[in-house]
Amino acid sequence: MQRLFLYLLFTVLVLFSSPAIGGEIVIEGVYRGINLYVQNPHDGEGNYCISEIFVNDKKLTDVPQTTAFDIDLSFLRDNDPVKIKIIHTDNCKPKVINPNAIKAEKQFQFTYVDIDADVLKWAARGERTYGKYFILKFENNNWVPEKVVDCKGKDGIQSYEYNPRYHTGTNKYRVRYLEITGKVYFSNVIAFESDIEEVTFYPKRVSSRLNFSRPVKYAILDVYGKIVLQDIGQEVDCSKLKSGTYYVSYDNKTDKFFKK
Repeated sequence: MQRLFLYLLFTVLVLFSSPAIGGEIVIEGVYRGINLYVQNPHDGEGNYCISEIFVNDKKLTDVPQTTAFDIDLSFLRDNDPVKIKIIHTDNCKPKVINPNAIKAEKQFQFTYVDIDADVLKWAARGERTYGKYFILKFENNNWVPEKVVDCKGKDGIQSYEYNPRYHTGTNKYRVRYLEITGKVYFSNVIAFESDIEEVTFYPKRVSSRLNFSRPVKYAILDVYGKIVLQDIGQEVDCSKLKSGTYYVSYDNKTDKFFKK
């Protein structure tokens, strides 16, 4: 009987001396240079709600005894993964004021890019509102913007198409995505081998007009490399050019002519 009494007494003492079972709040994301701010109310018995805080499973040595404080994350590096676990008593609940401070952003990614005789296609996910795509073509040893396309700015994978204007031989393209933040992403370089007839021009000594064998994108440059005329067409009015040597870039090549 005495042994039973002692067992019951021990059980009661353990129950009353054990801390109350509480709850926990877990937030995960990435560190972006901002601390988390927490409201820490009383539990109704004069104690503060939060009992323990863990950052990446490491217990903080000191939990501020105040109704509001910030969890210092400055020891982390930018874009480090971070997991915050807040342990609190069962009769109150703290609140994280700015949980989006460590919310992981959806990373932009090109998921598909391809080209054929008729169309350039690409798809991407993680777009942001007001983002833009620049379709770049490799011409005369430079990546030249050929078209600007507004992104749809929607969740999920978004698809796009563009009808390129090919020159003779190898046509190289890539797509550049520009976020409103200024961050830039590039697709892989893709190429299409065109078998269209090579473009020629005449005459080499121009009085008033320069003619191409078919419509083509062109640029007329002076001897200093400054563009003086550019367009898409089959005929170029050179009547206002001063007499001298000029260069014409077309069909991914450059030739020289003389203006009389």
